[in-house]
Amino acid sequence: MERTRRAYVGALLFAGALLALAGFLFTTNPARGEGEESKGDFHLLGGALPDYDDEADPTALEGPVTGQSVIGVDERTRITNTTAVPWRAIAYLEIYDQFGYRAGSCTGTFVGPDVVLTAAHCLYDIDMGGWAGYIRVVPGKNGSLEPLGSAWAQSAWTPINWQLAEYPEWDWGLLKLPNKNLGNTTGWFRVANLRTETLSNSNFMPAIVGYPGDVTPPATMWGGIKPSFLSVSAIYLYYDIDTAPGQSGSAIFSANINNPYFGYVVGIHTHGFGTYNRGSRIDDELLGMLLSGCQSLGCTLDSYVETGQPPTATPTPTPTPPTPTSTATPSPTPTFTPTPSPTPTFTPSPTPTQSATPPPTQSATPPPTVTATPTVTPPPSPGKVRLPVLASDK
Repeated sequence: MERTRRAYVGALLFAGALLALAGFLFTTNPARGEGEESKGDFHLLGGALPDYDDEADPTALEGPVTGQSVIGVDERTRITNTTAVPWRAIAYLEIYDQFGYRAGSCTGTFVGPDVVLTAAHCLYDIDMGGWAGYIRVVPGKNGSLEPLGSAWAQSAWTPINWQLAEYPEWDWGLLKLPNKNLGNTTGWFRVANLRTETLSNSNFMPAIVGYPGDVTPPATMWGGIKPSFLSVSAIYLYYDIDTAPGQSGSAIFSANINNPYFGYVVGIHTHGFGTYNRGSRIDDELLGMLLSGCQSLGCTLDSYVETGQPPTATPTPTPTPPTPTSTATPSPTPTFTPTPSPTPTFTPSPTPTQSATPPPTQSATPPPTVTATPTVTPPPSPGKVRLPVLASDK
């Protein structure tokens, strides 16, 4: 009888402990969109890696990353003029663990003079012991060429909910650089919280540009574009833009030069599922946490919230020309055509003209089949637009 009573009491205590643990996880890991406050945590990185080998083979930096997909025929296009606007603000992230061993590579995007936006799994990986130890940020990297230089990140930030159990809805993070020198050379994108109707526009033209690990030569920049998203949910963006491991953390932005939100970052690419890829949508909660995280890091993040009117274009200073770290013959600015005709042509232009009329709205979920693909033609005369002339605080 005593043994039975002890077993019963032990079972109750064990059940109570499980309930307490479940309650802790429930209260500290709220789902996105429930309006509950969630916090982030930052970590001081090791700065410059001692005995860094700048001639190391970049193929060793692919590392274990979340599966992402080339869907059907590979439609990615290589971008060779990586110092052109806006490609210069897209960075190759060279990641090392706390012992200085190469752990992988990701993609990041400058969203302020001293801050880079990327995926949380590029910064914190439970299977690899937690936080990365050292991260080198290389904007405009083109294989072995690093024409804009590089900087070692000073600190990293991710949501606490990512660190607890790596929940995919919290897969984003920030890297703080030690100063604004590199960001003032590259310029930066603006992060935007746009309405579902705007994101669902059939001509939004989402684009993803980054550093896939499955290409030759390695550590080169590639991109893709589609007329519209497959679907837009409260916290995710779904698309059939081709990606691969190494592009985790890439910004999702509008490539439609006639769109008042042209060049605005609306999501972070994180996952692939074979027949489609997915990224975290910049919503009220995500943007609020990025701003809070940047405040804790002491950085400056450029952001915008759609209120029903298109943004007012402001004159943008030209980034300071960098001193190249290696000599290379510059190639002409490429025409960005990730898919065969009639996929739209995205040609970077220093100062394109944007339409003053807000984009048309449609239902929250666009039709899965795009029957007509518009052609985007560079405007004949310059105008005021924030991108692709990137911002600078100089």
